[in-house]
Formats: sequence, structure tokens, C-alpha cells
Amino acid sequence: MKKELDIIKKTVQILDSVSYKNYSDGKVETYIKYIEGYRIDEDKLISPILLRKFLEEILGFKLGETMATQESQAVGKPDYIPVDTRIHSFVFDAKGTDTQYLSQHYPRLKNILNLKN
Repeated sequence: MKKELDIIKKTVQILDSVSYKNYSDGKVETYIKYIEGYRIDEDKLISPILLRKFLEEILGFKLGETMATQESQAVGKPDYIPVDTRIHSFVFDAKGTDTQYLSQHYPRLKNILNLKN
């Protein structure tokens, strides 16, 4: 139980570590208020800051060592891929807070996972 609480605390710390004013044109200050809006923020906040911190601080990956990032904004590539896909057979693909229907991305992600096998 303690381990789960530590993960929750670290996750809250990650979410609280961002100045949301910088990503909301000065309109909101907290994560809870920030996610109430729909913002195209996948490439400026979610993937490079929040997801990256989560991968490193919660899951223990090290970018460039145990986790690779997509080289460009190429369509069809996930945001983060574990270097050793035999041990970690999954990918991380962030979406912005403007994404309402994640299921629309399932076919593309399924293709990515099928290509990895």
C-alpha cells in the first residue's frame, strides 16, 4: 500500500511541477483547471514534459538509455519506445488535452504494435 501511495504522491508532484499559466495564456494555474480546457498541447506540454517526467520518475526509464523518443513529428510513430522491446513490449503515445475520443487512434496504434512484432 505504501508503494502505491508513493506513486500517487510522485504523480501529483509531477502534475504540480508545471506552471500552467505558461500553457493556458495565463488563464489557469492548476492542473485540474488546465485539463478542463481543450488545448493542442501534445507536443509542447504533454509528451515532452509531463509524460517524460512520468516515464523517468515513476517508471524508472532513462531517456536515451532505456527509452527512445521519436526523432521527428513523423506520422505513425509513437512518442516513446523502450529500447529493449523484448523486455518491454509496449509503446507510449501521448495525446493532447484536446483529444476527446481516444478510440479513433486505436487502428494506428494497433498497426504500430503489429509492426514491432
